[in-house]
Amino acid sequence: MGKVGFLIKRIATLDYKNLMKTAGEVHEASGKSRISAFTDIVKCGMKYQAGYMDYKLFKMYELSDEERAKILTRGKNDAYVRRLNDKEYVGIFSDKAEFNKHFDKYLCREWILLDGNNEADFAKFIQNKEQIIVKPLGLCCGKGIEILDPRKYGIHELYEYLIKNQSYLVEEVVKQSAEISAIYPSSVNTIRIVTVLSDNNVPSIVGAYMRIGTGGNVVDNFNHGGITAPINIKTGKIEHKARNKSNVYFSNHPDTNAQILGFTIPNWSGLTDYAKSLALVMPKMRYVGWDICITEKGFAVIEANEYPGNDLYQIPKEDIGTANLIEDALKK
Repeated sequence: MGKVGFLIKRIATLDYKNLMKTAGEVHEASGKSRISAFTDIVKCGMKYQAGYMDYKLFKMYELSDEERAKILTRGKNDAYVRRLNDKEYVGIFSDKAEFNKHFDKYLCREWILLDGNNEADFAKFIQNKEQIIVKPLGLCCGKGIEILDPRKYGIHELYEYLIKNQSYLVEEVVKQSAEISAIYPSSVNTIRIVTVLSDNNVPSIVGAYMRIGTGGNVVDNFNHGGITAPINIKTGKIEHKARNKSNVYFSNHPDTNAQILGFTIPNWSGLTDYAKSLALVMPKMRYVGWDICITEKGFAVIEANEYPGNDLYQIPKEDIGTANLIEDALKK
């Protein structure tokens, strides 16, 4: 599906009420008339495959045509996913257990998949563990994930509870490095690194951001109260404020007051090499977002996303996470 297909699909499914609402918000923010804002939104949809949310999020009303062309819009992102990721392999990434099986070498943690008949194996697994993390297989965005102390439960009681809640995937809790934990200790704060694999199987980093939990949550997901901060992919430094889903910005963590703006990711060179090695494991999946934990012993991939988002690491005015990086990566 190219530009024409994207436009037909968008026209058929467009939420015109919210489109007009966005045009009104652009009018308030920019001084453009509502008609002018509406027309410009439609123009960007046709020319850059940008949805009205792209237009608002990236403040396209402030950008030149040259700057607009560099944005990885939702339409462009969808096209890359379809072009670069083989549908036959997508299920491996969306199913947490299948992912663990294929990337076991890179997990750096023990795990077990419950099947209703392996209570004895589960008992051995939790022995001497102070914490376990349990994950439902069919949910996303951190939903249903719990950290439990197995010592507080009877083995049968806990096993039955997990089976009942379909929390079939049970893992050892990864211990993140002291530097990362100091920012927010209640969740594993991962680094999302987006990789692209060229036709010649050369992996490149095209975007990165840090995901950080807040408010006592045990997950760092943006849609579950987390905040994100874009990372300079050359230096590993956070050069812009973190933000939450409500577009509130933070130089320091809202709970711990730890510095975020100006923080440099530890061992950035080693981390990017690790991400590139992940990208080579399954070459049929050429465009992936990897959520990686920096541990006390090295790196641990937590999960991977077969549909990398286009919104959390781009700052068009700063040329961060823009579409031209993907095109350059594909030429290698």
